[in-house]
Amino acid sequence: MDNWKLEIINPSEKLLVSRTDTTWDMHTHDFYEIEYIISGTCVQTINNIEYKVQKGDLIFLKAGDRHSCRPDDNFEIINCIFYPGMVEDSYNTQDYNLGLSDLPVFTRLRGEYILEIEDILYKIEKEYTRKQGEYLTIIKNYILILISLLIRLANDQASIKKSDITHEILSYLDKNYKNAFLYDVAKHFSFNADYFSRYFKKHVGKTFSKYINDKRIREAIRLINHTDHSIEAICYQVGFKEKKQFYRLFKEYTAMTPNDMRKKRITMNI
Repeated sequence: MDNWKLEIINPSEKLLVSRTDTTWDMHTHDFYEIEYIISGTCVQTINNIEYKVQKGDLIFLKAGDRHSCRPDDNFEIINCIFYPGMVEDSYNTQDYNLGLSDLPVFTRLRGEYILEIEDILYKIEKEYTRKQGEYLTIIKNYILILISLLIRLANDQASIKKSDITHEILSYLDKNYKNAFLYDVAKHFSFNADYFSRYFKKHVGKTFSKYINDKRIREAIRLINHTDHSIEAICYQVGFKEKKQFYRLFKEYTAMTPNDMRKKRITMNI
């Protein structure tokens, strides 16, 4: 069947916790679903994208997501499904950059996150099986903790990704600062120019133009002190298009003119 709607939650509990190794045809549902792979592998197709999942992987499905599952012989998951209202009414994401709607569909857990999330899911499973007093309240709180950990992990991974991108940008500028223009560099990294300008200032600590001018002036100082190139040639060699701008910035940085520095052969550290 294609795109049938799954409705298996007990309305009085508003959740279902189970272990399964079942093949699921493509379907949708109106609830959240957390799948943690205990063993084996399977191919999950989620919103037309295939994921090869294995032990330690976690799938987070939102209401309306379309998915199917083709498991191997050793496949088993803990499946926790619940209505959105169970967490959305009480979940507060103000301390996070990401919220429920931003959580990735697929997460490959590592290190301490595997142990923490496994422990929480096993506790949820235990409470649901025993159904002792206040078990629904306890499960709800475990689910909130679980989602908080997933949001923390997503934020950590987003920060690492931004750090990697920043490193790539700076490496690129090290090689291309002589001909670097904000619009062109932003386009090279698939950023909108205005967003790139704000991103650069936030993650590098100075504006794009200040960073480029710093590098150009430093290189000009090196060339003045260690070569016999003319001042005019150095101006253009480091990337300035106008001598007037070069002389003005050079004096702002060094408190002397390029000619004065050459006469004194001073190595500046700025």
